[in-house]
Amino acid sequence: MPSRPDGPLDFPVMVEPNTQDSIDIEKRFFLSESKIRNLKAFISSDKSSTVQNPTTTEVVSALFYKCAATAGANLSNTGNSSNDSSSQLVLVSDLPKTIPPSIQSTTTIGNILTAFSTPTYNLEDLRLPKLVSDIRKSKLELSNKDNFKDNTWISKMLEYTNKVNIGIEDAQSYL
Repeated sequence: MPSRPDGPLDFPVMVEPNTQDSIDIEKRFFLSESKIRNLKAFISSDKSSTVQNPTTTEVVSALFYKCAATAGANLSNTGNSSNDSSSQLVLVSDLPKTIPPSIQSTTTIGNILTAFSTPTYNLEDLRLPKLVSDIRKSKLELSNKDNFKDNTWISKMLEYTNKVNIGIEDAQSYL
């Protein structure tokens, strides 16, 4: 294996992975349609749930998050008497339908993403109906927020893209 350079890289150092020492782990989860329906029914029928028609994304995200947070708390508390494990679920949302018409471009390519999160949970708060309710609440807050007005950089980028696409020659004034 080549040694690491002391100064800046002129060319990248390519190192072939050692296949004997590397371990690739891939895990796929398959949830049948009937299991997802049962999960949705369980969440909808819970007395504390405020969500009557949960989406597949909401229930599966909540389930995976609960499993991961519980496993993480168990790992971090091994040999530790305190149970102070808190965590937060962060999800990403695509915003194409929330772009105001005044700055939409017919030739804009790509996705504009934003993140939203649930509150911070302690281990005892990880109940699926509560998680799904909080995911739904966070999504609603995101959809009620004017993400483009709040984010000047994105707004200016889209405005600049529109000006260039329309063919305005004075595009340099936006840089």
